Amino acid sequence: MSEFVILWISTIFSFLIGSMYYHNHGSNPLKSLSSPLSIFLLTTLIRSPFFFLAAFSPLFIQHNISLTCSVQTIQ
Repeated sequence: MSEFVILWISTIFSFLIGSMYYHNHGSNPLKSLSSPLSIFLLTTLIRSPFFFLAAFSPLFIQHNISLTCSVQTIQ
């Protein structure tokens, strides 16, 4: 649960930083990459695999532990 809270907070901060950067640098078509939406999408794309791994790794670890315990009890 805390990983998703961190994801939302960092997304809001990245969107704010992107909008401030866009506001300071104007709306030059050559700098379309600095628009808030593209920065938001870029940071979300970069972060999403890490947060996916962070969110689901405890489940995989717990699943592996339960599998090894059940194998040991059978033997």
